[in-house]
Amino acid sequence: MLQTILHGMESITLVSRFGRSDWLKLGQDLLKREGPSALTLERLTASAGKTRGSFYHHFSSRDVFLEALIENWQASSLTALAERLQNAGSPKARQAVMRCVALEWDAAFERQLRHLAAQEPLVAELVAKVDELRIQGLASMIRI
Repeated sequence: MLQTILHGMESITLVSRFGRSDWLKLGQDLLKREGPSALTLERLTASAGKTRGSFYHHFSSRDVFLEALIENWQASSLTALAERLQNAGSPKARQAVMRCVALEWDAAFERQLRHLAAQEPLVAELVAKVDELRIQGLASMIRI
């Protein structure tokens, strides 16, 4: 990743490191566009233009990467929703949040994630946990 900064009349280009969040974003994008078969180490490193060593610097294995990918998805889809609902206050405001969230979900990513879960028991287990949390959250809203 390149970043250009101005220093007086000159511009300086800095190369930033390809970090953990970059690998996760890449994995999410590849999964969404190409499906589960894109989440091989070879495909990830080729897309990133990085070495296997760079990948292993951030993730000790592909399974650890997949776990982090699911955790990242959970944080963006579930944790963020819980915070928004908690801050909404009134039941009408919570309903408005739910309508918005339904439109914001990345259906293409979720569909491919579920295809991945059908192939990877680890992913299936983690996705099932997130689904259960979603169900519990909706059930608690109904009881309100």
